[in-house]
Amino acid sequence: KWGAARRASLSTRRRSSATRRSNANAATDDLNLAFANFVMSVASGYAETDIVPYHNFMHAVDVAVTLHHLFRKVHAPLFVGRHQRLALIASALAHDIGHCGYTNDFLINTHDEIALRYNDCSPLESMHCAKLFDIVSKPGAAIFGNLEQAVQREVRQVCVE
Repeated sequence: KWGAARRASLSTRRRSSATRRSNANAATDDLNLAFANFVMSVASGYAETDIVPYHNFMHAVDVAVTLHHLFRKVHAPLFVGRHQRLALIASALAHDIGHCGYTNDFLINTHDEIALRYNDCSPLESMHCAKLFDIVSKPGAAIFGNLEQAVQREVRQVCVE
């Protein structure tokens, strides 16, 4: 009598546990897909190496990989939260997105559209950051989309600074 009830209870717990794992896997798959879409969107925002020889996607990946290596070397999880690390890696990938190959001073002195848009105040950096948040606002690449509002504000602040 008790054996059948116990087996039914265990079976229900196993199904419940399997459902939780399945939901967790689906959430992880969604985040992985969003990050892959984010990376592809960022890559498409960089100019080709023959147009902008240095501030291109290869340089961005180099910076992101170096940052990741630094995180591992100094045991960053002990003092930098995972959301902050994600924000920093995303920022590293997008830190030169849309770069035209000219300096801020050149853009300001030539009254370039980018300098005018950002009121001559770090126009390139402002544009890179704006493009980053334009990408993460898209549903398919919303790598910060599942975070609580307060955490999203904190992540945005990390990226902007």
